[in-house]
Amino acid sequence: MVDYLKIALPDGTLGTSGLALFTPTDHESGECQSWREAEHRNMKLRIHRNGYTELTGSLHKFWHGQHNGGPFHLNAVCEAITDLSDTFGFKAEVAALRTLEFGLNVPMSTSAAQLLRRGVLYKTSALDLKQFNGKGCYRTAVAQQYYFKLYDKELHLMAMGFASPGPLLRVELKATRMVLLAEAGIATLADLTKPKPLAALGKLLEGAFANVLFAAPSLPATLTRTERQRLTVGANFIYWHDLNEQHPESLRKNRAKYRELVAKHCPDLLASEASNGIATGWERLLETPQPIPELTGFTATSSGLLLTGINTLNRVVEPVSEPRRCQTCSRDISGQSDKSKFCSEALYGAAGKRCRNAASNPRNNAKRRLWISSAAQYQLFDVVPYSKAAA
Repeated sequence: MVDYLKIALPDGTLGTSGLALFTPTDHESGECQSWREAEHRNMKLRIHRNGYTELTGSLHKFWHGQHNGGPFHLNAVCEAITDLSDTFGFKAEVAALRTLEFGLNVPMSTSAAQLLRRGVLYKTSALDLKQFNGKGCYRTAVAQQYYFKLYDKELHLMAMGFASPGPLLRVELKATRMVLLAEAGIATLADLTKPKPLAALGKLLEGAFANVLFAAPSLPATLTRTERQRLTVGANFIYWHDLNEQHPESLRKNRAKYRELVAKHCPDLLASEASNGIATGWERLLETPQPIPELTGFTATSSGLLLTGINTLNRVVEPVSEPRRCQTCSRDISGQSDKSKFCSEALYGAAGKRCRNAASNPRNNAKRRLWISSAAQYQLFDVVPYSKAAA
């Protein structure tokens, strides 16, 4: 649902919030900035010297308190906006939106990375592949009025130290110009409390995902030579880029043929699962959720308190035990082999290797020093096996 936003407040509309304002300084020059600001629950208020006032931050995190990995229903959005306006002392009707990011966490049957790796094209633009701290990937495309992003939310949450919610795909649009949302009737913060404009945001999200071209999930042996060649070259963005440069109309026709070929010979079940998940998931967020039954027990997790039987994604789960953690960096490694003591290099790359080396290097270095010392001084017996440092 609604996530990051930037809102502008007209001069004189900000009431008394009770928050302590301070003037930040430039860390390099020591010069005082030309604005005052206050921070509260992931939101930052900034009042410039000329009276221009803006508020930025994640509304979802403001409401949740930690992350945006769970559901954010319409009634919760309304509560968050009321709380936000009361906390900072303004009326939502006069808070003009300047930037709005909205998205959905879509549960998947398997890791979202399997689908993301096959992302090739968004409309006629490349789906850039990026990493976040080596712990997962996301695909992004930049348009004139917005950014479009797809990423593995499960790995993102785990990278921040939260428990795994299960396979989860995050689909996001970030409107940088409000022209994109004008037809949806969204201009102020108050508009985000209305079901009809929010339903229009869901349609924009569905339409954006439908414009993604994924490479074929497989190449069946029954394909003809021509069909195999088309699916092979179509998995490379360079082919579409060159086609768009030389024959834009041909790109649209070939893209349609590519989709037809995939649908006929190797249907993309993961892409269909994600598409259906966006449509049904957004509809559920617009509904009033059923009240959570009162439960007496709870389990402590890395992301806070978890009611027994229900997690932050409204999935039924069993009470969980304390997660196993890496002996070097304390990351949750419960999903790895039971014998694992450190982060897996296969999962975390160089970061995993560093965790293992941080534990083994001191021991190996101590052995090496003792060996050199023993060889140099001609000891009567080998002291290495008896050294505590070599243990």
